Amino acid sequence: MRLPPLNAIRAFEAVCRRGSVLQASEELGVVRGAVRQQITTLENYFGEKLFLREGRRLVPTAKGRALAEAAGGGRTAAQDTHRCTVCFRNMVVDAACR
Repeated sequence: MRLPPLNAIRAFEAVCRRGSVLQASEELGVVRGAVRQQITTLENYFGEKLFLREGRRLVPTAKGRALAEAAGGGRTAAQDTHRCTVCFRNMVVDAACR
């Protein structure tokens, strides 16, 4: 079984937190179209709509919320890895890196 693309998960998770493709694109440093394409890629991968539109906000569907919960845990692990990498490069020992 192929895993979903990491960039698509990152875009999805950012849209969930921000409720907006524009805000997610600003956070990720990409254009809105790239975020929309990543969301479409993920929806095609799972064969499910992951967001509903409520006015100008995007709100995750039930399946989208379940995925967001799982993706949020990955984000924390990725952030921890990044912080430890920075600590290593700067030769600083952080309690989270032990």
